[in-house]
Amino acid sequence: PPAPGEAPDPHRRGVQKGMSRSRTPDGDLERRLSRLRRDIDDFVDQNKLDDRVARILQNMHPKDVETVMKVNFPQDCRNPSGFIVSYVRKVESDAMRPREYRWDGRSWDEPP
Repeated sequence: PPAPGEAPDPHRRGVQKGMSRSRTPDGDLERRLSRLRRDIDDFVDQNKLDDRVARILQNMHPKDVETVMKVNFPQDCRNPSGFIVSYVRKVESDAMRPREYRWDGRSWDEPP
């Protein structure tokens, strides 16, 4: 706690003495976000997708991203990025996401 008359440190909010940051809910969120971003980057690199696809995936709900990353590419796929963008639209439509939906970056639960 801050000394009398001293403002609390905003960077210590939610972190108790002796508790590592990774045990806080924010630490867990940061770890999950980091892993999700790494998985997306790996998927984009492995399938030689363009930066636009990476940006789209970064803004999708994680459950939709998992579905997209499980897709099997057709053997004769000439445009992997176009194929994924089309598949993203299908996944979001099937999940009844509004057009131009952007994930809030916080909740892994299904949005309403």
